[in-house]
Amino acid sequence: MRVGKTLLCMLLAVSALTPSLAQDAAPPAALSPAQRAEREAAAATRAAAQCANITSYGEAQASLPLYTQPTPPPARKPGPDGAYPIPDAPKLPYQAVQTPPPPVGTRYIGVSDVAVMPNGHLLVFQRSALNQLMEFDTDGKLLRSFGDNIAAQAHGLRLDRHGNIWITDIVCNTVTKLSPAGYVLMTIGTKGKTGTWDEASGAHLFNQPNNVAFGPKDDIWVVTGHGGSDPRVLHFDKNGKYLTSWAMKHADGSNTTIHDIVLDKKGDLYIADRSASQIIVMSQKGERLHTFQMKNQVGGFFVDSKGGLWMAGGADGMVFKLDWDGKITGWTGKTGYGPNEYTEVHYMAVSPDMKTIYVADSLGDRLDKLQRTN
Repeated sequence: MRVGKTLLCMLLAVSALTPSLAQDAAPPAALSPAQRAEREAAAATRAAAQCANITSYGEAQASLPLYTQPTPPPARKPGPDGAYPIPDAPKLPYQAVQTPPPPVGTRYIGVSDVAVMPNGHLLVFQRSALNQLMEFDTDGKLLRSFGDNIAAQAHGLRLDRHGNIWITDIVCNTVTKLSPAGYVLMTIGTKGKTGTWDEASGAHLFNQPNNVAFGPKDDIWVVTGHGGSDPRVLHFDKNGKYLTSWAMKHADGSNTTIHDIVLDKKGDLYIADRSASQIIVMSQKGERLHTFQMKNQVGGFFVDSKGGLWMAGGADGMVFKLDWDGKITGWTGKTGYGPNEYTEVHYMAVSPDMKTIYVADSLGDRLDKLQRTN
């Protein structure tokens, strides 16, 4: 039984890997509305097949007939050293140390996001159907795997203030709330269906939910759009009831990737427009308050235990410390294959004691750990 399950997970991992490489590669040329509609229709067909086999933690794994999977494209090479803007700010005092190893006999595949629990334990969310969500202790020892095949394409991972775990799946178009033990408490979105949320018609649909954030009353914010036709910010109450949303399309019709969202202490929304390298600050009513044009790619955000803002630099291969006015105050990392070198800093997280940074390199199939040196 274990051999059959492992073979199934390997097949699913290959199928999940292909779209992840395609969707997190460099932004494609602008598509016409007809081309975009054709691409999304094909993606919806693939998603319906993939999502039929997704299982919640504790459920029996699906049984699939053996079939030939397409060969995944090679991992994208990182840009050459010095190809991306170097900030006019000091380097952060962190250095690469031994990374928590994956389970014996496996490797990391498309590490999409990381989160650090209040006790310092690390959660890793990856694009492999095998060991898709894992917890490591502070010494890097694997404590548990949350089962296999819980997302068709792993993307965002966040913890709320109660310790619940939230994951996003940009193929099945769902946002899922898990208990600290890993059991499903809530799913927002309709699994395997793509579209625009329309409460009046009962269409509870996302189009590529990238990540999630939370307000002080446990209300839920979701950003969607990974190059699809409906980039959007959506707001729900703590029970998942829809409240409001607004579009985030570029005025010129260019592809839009609204890759992340966090809230500042005033409740304003900080939104990562990765394709435009912008930090967009908006009110909770959708009013644009500020736009910070960054020289580096805006891949994702993290708010540390002291209320500080961090930014994942995407294809620029860097981690940035920012102030809340968008000014870079420190940085580390570069493109490459070595320690503290990346193909893509997809997302990142900082430990509560500020001594450790974890980096998810989705295109480099790597997890990196950086330790403070002073």
